[in-house]
Amino acid sequence: MRAVTHMYCLRFNESLDDCNSVIDLVTRVGHARGELISRSTSSWILLDRCEFPQAEQHARKGLEAVEAIGARRFIPLFNDVIARIRLNAGDAAGALELLEDSWNVSREAGVAFAGPVVLGAVALATTDPGRRFEALRRGRGDPARGLREPQSFSVLP
Repeated sequence: MRAVTHMYCLRFNESLDDCNSVIDLVTRVGHARGELISRSTSSWILLDRCEFPQAEQHARKGLEAVEAIGARRFIPLFNDVIARIRLNAGDAAGALELLEDSWNVSREAGVAFAGPVVLGAVALATTDPGRRFEALRRGRGDPARGLREPQSFSVLP
């Protein structure tokens, strides 16, 4: 959690140092949940830094940790990183396909957790104005249903 705090305070180097320390420790002791949290944070930071190969590596390792413990609600968070990398590489169709899969997982696991993240990425990836509008509308959320995670509704590339 210290790494997440560093990230929110824009201390990205400290955050990555903490993530890497945690990843080293938890992989030695086999604590997949600690690894997936650390890899989620590190993959977002690396994506923001445009360090795409490293971001994708951390996201894919995070997906392995998700698989190990069955924490499916985290799949969309890691897929978001991979989709944005695909989008940056010019593969909007591949990004949208991955995001559709992520939206299905979000609906199964509860859209309040990662739904806004997925919808923000869909709005970026689509060239269809109607689909973009709908993604943005749904991503704003419905407070009555618990969809209020503005820090997660990211439309930044």
